[in-house]
Amino acid sequence: MLKLKPTLYAFDSYKKLEALIKKKENLEVKGISGSALSFILNFIRETTGRAQCIVMPGGEAAERLCDDLRSFMPSNQFAYFPSDEILPFDKGLFTPALYSQRMSALATAVENPTHILVTTPAALLRKVPQPSTFKENILHLNKGEAFERELLLEWLVDSDYERVDIIEEIGQFSARGGIVDVFSYESEVPCRIEYFDDTIESIREFDILSQLSIQQLEKTRLLGKSEESGETTSVLNFLPDNCLIWWEDKPRIQTQLERWWEDAATRFDNLEEKPVAKLTDRYVTLEETDKICSRFQQCQHLYLESSSSALSFATRPPAAFHGNKKLFEEHLQRYIN
Repeated sequence: MLKLKPTLYAFDSYKKLEALIKKKENLEVKGISGSALSFILNFIRETTGRAQCIVMPGGEAAERLCDDLRSFMPSNQFAYFPSDEILPFDKGLFTPALYSQRMSALATAVENPTHILVTTPAALLRKVPQPSTFKENILHLNKGEAFERELLLEWLVDSDYERVDIIEEIGQFSARGGIVDVFSYESEVPCRIEYFDDTIESIREFDILSQLSIQQLEKTRLLGKSEESGETTSVLNFLPDNCLIWWEDKPRIQTQLERWWEDAATRFDNLEEKPVAKLTDRYVTLEETDKICSRFQQCQHLYLESSSSALSFATRPPAAFHGNKKLFEEHLQRYIN
């Protein structure tokens, strides 16, 4: 990969992309297939140092992109912000894993100014806590730090954690002697904080079933629960001013946004018990979404539309031979020639 990077980065299409982005004008690209998208996004990150918000048409495409991005950068450099609903006003069961994924993405966005945020149309419309309020609910703990145990317990209670004997799910903590177990709202696994007097002696992740340690940590981040009843906003307001918004097939995304809003309005009118006073208490309007997006430089990856001004990368998905040796030989011969 290290040898491949300078070769591809030297192509005219990459040089032109860097120049267009530095002009801070909106642009269009085409001809990007498969995992080439993650390569190009990493190129933008390395050459410009700017944050990016990638809007994918659906959850599966967003998850595939995140899998590809893991090949280029540490996991704390990007995050997936999924929708917490299949349908507007969905009353499905609370999913801890989905909630923690959303909270982790917001924490990454608010603390890392050069992050890559991957999201979907439905997630764009769901309101979230204000960035300033969200940031106030983050607590960092470091190994060897003096932080009173009682002060930590008080913070956990004030942050809406439930005290239990043995933790089983996110949002819970337990305390016995000099050990405090916490399952943060943004974590996939709980952490065990061991004290010596008022000093944090060790921090480690552990398996919730076996209680065995997974790994030792030098520091950890705890996230308090953010109430949706407070002042809320669009997730786009978590983005820094120099962020680039990348639309992966914007016409399709625009259609999805319009359909989601129409569906939300219809469902809201038909609800006997309304969870909010008005629709805009829960969802960002399309007009407000467009207004926020207009503050940022935007890039559209075109699929069906043709544009002579669009920058072409002319990548193609790998050929499928289905075990046919002859097709493979013919493809190889054309490549060699």
